[in-house]
Amino acid sequence: MRGALLRHEPRPSASHATVGNLSLTPSFVPALSGHFTSWYSVDGPRRRHVRAAEQRVRRRLEQEEARARDGRWALLKRTGIGGRESTAEERADRRARLLLTRYGVITREALEREASAWDWGELVQILKRMEIRGEIRRGYFVQGLPGPQFALPDAVERLRETARRIASPKGEMGTELVVLNACDPANTHGPPLLSRLPSTWLVLDRGFPLLVAADSGTRLTSPEGPEPQSLVQAVISLVNHLRRHRTRINTTVWNGEAATRGPWRGYLEEAGFYPDDPGMSWDGW
Repeated sequence: MRGALLRHEPRPSASHATVGNLSLTPSFVPALSGHFTSWYSVDGPRRRHVRAAEQRVRRRLEQEEARARDGRWALLKRTGIGGRESTAEERADRRARLLLTRYGVITREALEREASAWDWGELVQILKRMEIRGEIRRGYFVQGLPGPQFALPDAVERLRETARRIASPKGEMGTELVVLNACDPANTHGPPLLSRLPSTWLVLDRGFPLLVAADSGTRLTSPEGPEPQSLVQAVISLVNHLRRHRTRINTTVWNGEAATRGPWRGYLEEAGFYPDDPGMSWDGW
């Protein structure tokens, strides 16, 4: 066996003996009796050399085995390993279901985000069959997306609920605000509104940015339009989230102005902040 570290040696019989690397029989033992002591004295160092060589071989084989696991791996195109080859229709069906699970609502433009060259014509045929079976719905769900739109039933219901919430006034009391980190995969906003840094947080009102907190709350930015009470609720939501990680927040700038001036100071004081040069601070007391 290649790379084997053990070898099998038969047990010597009564008429056969081994000394070092020599095979002896009773007829040769008297002739070598005078040299037995010298052979035995050499056998100890020789045995250590053999063990050291075996250790070197073992380490080399372990290194070669580790290198064999590295590098690129490819799926073998064998029926016994990967099963039979999928048909074009089966591949299109899997791709259609993958897109529906990923986006909820898909159109031809959904393929622009895919690196593979997927055929929209094949996917449409699969989607139409799924519509006939009642698995998905076809219609005009999202304004601005051209062409036929296909959606999962759950996605349609969530869109309707979102539309109802958007129709209500922004910042309406009772509206649940969501605090997301800028690096969260669920965050769809980026520059120039915010930088995708772990220290940047975003307060959303039904998906719309209500407040951006950079440097863990040191610099705040809010768009035009929200009511003052909505901004106060946004600051409170931000503080309630950051208090899990921080015991003190010092805000110095809001929309490029000093946080201790203008209406920003009143918003922060209502959220539990107090004047603390050079800005407004919250320490959880």
